[in-house]
Amino acid sequence: MKRLSRIEIYNFKNIKRAELDFKNSILGLYGQNGSGKTALIDVLDLIKTILCGQKISSDFSNMIHVDADYSRIVVQFTIDENGRHSEIEYSFKFNRSCIYDEILSYAYTDGETRVAKSKLIDTSNSPIFSPVSKYKSLIGPSKVNELDVMVIKKMARKEFRSFIFSSEFLEVVRNRSDECKDEEFLRHVYILESLVNFANYELFVVKSKCCIDDSMVLSKSALDVYKKRIESMNRVLPYLVPDLTLDVQVLEKELMRDSSVGYRVELVSNKMPFKYESDGVKRIVSILQPLIEVFNADSVVVAIDDLDCGIHEYLFGEIVKLMSEQAKGQLIFTAHNLRPLEIINKKFLVFTTTDPDNRYVRYKNIAAHNNLRDVYIRDIALSDFIKSAEISYGVRKAKG
Repeated sequence: MKRLSRIEIYNFKNIKRAELDFKNSILGLYGQNGSGKTALIDVLDLIKTILCGQKISSDFSNMIHVDADYSRIVVQFTIDENGRHSEIEYSFKFNRSCIYDEILSYAYTDGETRVAKSKLIDTSNSPIFSPVSKYKSLIGPSKVNELDVMVIKKMARKEFRSFIFSSEFLEVVRNRSDECKDEEFLRHVYILESLVNFANYELFVVKSKCCIDDSMVLSKSALDVYKKRIESMNRVLPYLVPDLTLDVQVLEKELMRDSSVGYRVELVSNKMPFKYESDGVKRIVSILQPLIEVFNADSVVVAIDDLDCGIHEYLFGEIVKLMSEQAKGQLIFTAHNLRPLEIINKKFLVFTTTDPDNRYVRYKNIAAHNNLRDVYIRDIALSDFIKSAEISYGVRKAKG
């Protein structure tokens, strides 16, 4: 089982500082517009991109706080597999051109073996990385490896990628696995590979924009997988949207970039092109497969922005309630619809504030008989953040 356990965000979008513990299998983030909800999803998307070894988009560099030169992210994970328990922390900074000061630390327990938390890789204070003992363990005595890793670090920095999770660095470590069977080295490799596999296959980030109504070109193997996923979704869809079923229509064959034969396909619903469905139906379909995954797999983590977008209030509440009670994985979502505040435990909910130095808070000392929705709305009214008179005045002035 893999879990996000904690995140710290510094100088990102409108957040100067925010800390958030993921204590439960589900976390719903609520707050007013522009208060930092989507920022959390953007950070998780950034973390996934980095752990996958991909180049960082300029979109992220444009999200650095306007008053800062760089952003810093600290994320913690827990992994429990085959009797092994690992607590991992990864931190990094990024400015408008590169990722730097990456630090990867972990603590490890496996039966009688207990390793206290210590740094595995620290790129902040040496030409390549420290500590020296971990460097020698991962790279070995080879001068060729040392030169290669030095070049890889410079290349990753230039290309706005992580050095630690770059495919080139991981290849050097994996090649050493063929010759080194040292227990400490294998433990280090396990930590690295666990994070890479988690980011690639078990961490899903769903943004608000839905583009599944567009036609696309798939290889034969990808088409087979796509059809199986649609088949899986069809087992659930009729219970969410009465009489709705999906199918994959192959429009034509088309050459792909590698010159192999691909298939341009379009999603259809009840024999009608899916693009003509309502935005609400499109939203349900776009989030359904990730919800199926997080419901059934304990190592899956799904983060969804605007989970409630276009979904009927009662249906949305039932979906969230089901996930809070039965999901095996970890679901993180943002929403505006307040129905869940009435039907799920407050321990699953976090709220944004207007304080840029403390963006995320949990409600405490709320009696069981109190309606959390009413408490939340009352707090907004008392905060005087939304000022009806000023809105009215602004609208009148807008007419000129």
